[in-house]
Amino acid sequence: MLLPRKMLAFGCLAALATALVAQVDDTPKGITADDASYLVNDAELVLKVNVKQLMGSKLIQDVGTDAIKAGLASNAELKDALDATGLDPTKDVNSVLISAAGTNPADVKAQVVIRGKFDTDKIHKALAKREKVTLHKVGGKDVYEMETQGKPMYAAFADGSTLVLTQSKDTTAELAKGGAKKATISKPMRSALSRLTGKESLAIAMVVNDQLRDLMKKSPKGSDDLAKLQTINASVTVTDGIAVNLTGVTNDAKSAEALSKLLGDLKDAGKGVLKLNESVPGAVVDLIDAVRVASARDDVKIDLKVSKETIDKLMKGGGTR
Repeated sequence: MLLPRKMLAFGCLAALATALVAQVDDTPKGITADDASYLVNDAELVLKVNVKQLMGSKLIQDVGTDAIKAGLASNAELKDALDATGLDPTKDVNSVLISAAGTNPADVKAQVVIRGKFDTDKIHKALAKREKVTLHKVGGKDVYEMETQGKPMYAAFADGSTLVLTQSKDTTAELAKGGAKKATISKPMRSALSRLTGKESLAIAMVVNDQLRDLMKKSPKGSDDLAKLQTINASVTVTDGIAVNLTGVTNDAKSAEALSKLLGDLKDAGKGVLKLNESVPGAVVDLIDAVRVASARDDVKIDLKVSKETIDKLMKGGGTR
């Protein structure tokens, strides 16, 4: 009887270890454990741009980054800032993470985390010379105050690879010092984040709150079904082509099916209008035709896959019909 007891004890220990691991890292797969430390508590919106994945994709590599750099350089103020800091967004930025809670602009809480490779000394000297930037010392950290859309934002470097921005000096300093605890994530947001893989070029997870639901109820079509949306996911994945997905989760299958039909009707109507306009390139009509709308259980999904060939046609004017 000794062997079974040992096996039973081993099984109990294994189960306990598994439970402890699950408690230590219960992060939804759409974000990393490190991301969870930088989210707003009970975030209703999480947006992540995987810049490194995007810049390394075959499509961008084939097109080249010169066009992107030229676009950035077309903004004189931005060009001066990039030149002064020595930052090349196409090489030095890995990801951008934005989280927010609240709908009323006066009450919205937001945090931004930019990860990459930063020359913090050079950036500090550049920011210190700018009239629109005020330097604060908070808990031994350099915190930079700047105005964004008429409101102050505060930025600080946690290290040479992490820049944090929030609406509060103290919160920014705390995040930069690594003192912030892992954020609380609501059950709906966990569900939305779990639908992502973490490999998207751009990913959005959103919880439909009461204010947004009230707006949906005012929609001229499908208002009752729209108001039953619980979460919304959107993603763009760039490889040698582009894959776009939009998923809405309702609280019942009938609403998902009704929304799927509504979206399908809108797609057909839009396609019909474009076909009547002879000046619309054929590739644009094909693009609308490639949109797929479907419902499954309580989900309604919109999918679009754009091949490299279609992108080439669009860049050359869209082709003839």
